[in-house]
Amino acid sequence: MRHWTFITIIAFVLSCLTFIGCKKDGLYEITGTVTFDGTPIQQGQIDFAPVSGSDGISAGGKIVNGKYAVRLKPGNMAVSISSPQKIKKENPTQEEIERGIDTIVQELIPEKYNRRSQLKQEVTEGQKVYDFDLTSDDQ
Repeated sequence: MRHWTFITIIAFVLSCLTFIGCKKDGLYEITGTVTFDGTPIQQGQIDFAPVSGSDGISAGGKIVNGKYAVRLKPGNMAVSISSPQKIKKENPTQEEIERGIDTIVQELIPEKYNRRSQLKQEVTEGQKVYDFDLTSDDQ
């Protein structure tokens, strides 16, 4: 019985050290929701890059059912959000259907949030949740 107690204590200590080690890299997990015109983005990608370009590291993650989680260093970040979707072509040719190329990939989020994004977010150590409510207005 004492043997199992000792092993349990060792396992606990090692798991604590592992957890503490994750913080030494200076990365913090942030989470949030991403909506487009009030509806959660079902699938997509969110990317953070230091505004300065050289101060820090870039990080990104998947958006699933409107939610994301990313590990990054605090700082002023440029944010890019995309949601490419496969869509059936309206009038595919018979050859396209036979070859399985009767779909196209279309970006559902306006360029102002991805390729031409002006989104910025100051990520701080104290805050862990950052939500993004995107709209189709003023494309």
